[in-house]
Amino acid sequence: MAARPEVLQERGSVWVWLGWVVPIVNLWFPLQVVADIRRGCNPRAATRGIGGWWALWLVFTFALFFRYTESRPSDGIRLSIEMPLPVVEGVGALAGLGALWLWVRIVREVTAGQRDFIERLGAHRV
Repeated sequence: MAARPEVLQERGSVWVWLGWVVPIVNLWFPLQVVADIRRGCNPRAATRGIGGWWALWLVFTFALFFRYTESRPSDGIRLSIEMPLPVVEGVGALAGLGALWLWVRIVREVTAGQRDFIERLGAHRV
C-alpha cells in the first residue's frame, strides 16, 4: 500500500481482482486482501470486524448457490436441503444485509484512514 509501504501484503496486486472470481481461492483471498488494505490504513483495526463480515458474506453466497442448485432434474443434480427454500433464502437475505452493513463500516473506516494520511502528508509538506 502506498500510504504505508512497510505493511506487507499477503497477496499480490493481481489477486485484488481475481481473488473474488477464481473458484476455491475466492473463499479466503478476498478476506486477506481486505484485511491488508484495512491494516495499511488503520493498524489498530487490523482484524476487528473483518471475520464477521466475511462469515456473513459466505453465508449469503452459499445461500444463493443452494437457491440455484436445489433441483435441476435435467442435469441429474439433486441437492438435499433440510430446510424449505424460503428459509434458505431468508437466511441468505439476512446474511447479505448484515454483510452489507459491516462492509459499509469497513469502507468508511478505510476512507477515514486514507483521509487522515492525506491530511498528515499535507501538514508535513507545509
